[in-house]
Amino acid sequence: AAVVGKPDPKYGEEVVAFVQLRPGAAVTPDDLVEFAKAHISAAKYPREVRIVEAMPLTSVLETDRKAVRALLNG
Repeated sequence: AAVVGKPDPKYGEEVVAFVQLRPGAAVTPDDLVEFAKAHISAAKYPREVRIVEAMPLTSVLETDRKAVRALLNG
């Protein structure tokens, strides 16, 4: 999973999470938001969850945050 900020006119930024599921796993983005809402403070839980096939990685196999942020527009 990776989390980035999405511009928001009221709060400045909103939290958006990108999640790669394990093979065979089945969960909806709404389920993940509700789970996070129950376990994380109101200022920190993601308002939106997007499920991705594969998390973008850098050449050293770390999450490519620039590529994840680019997914907000795509």
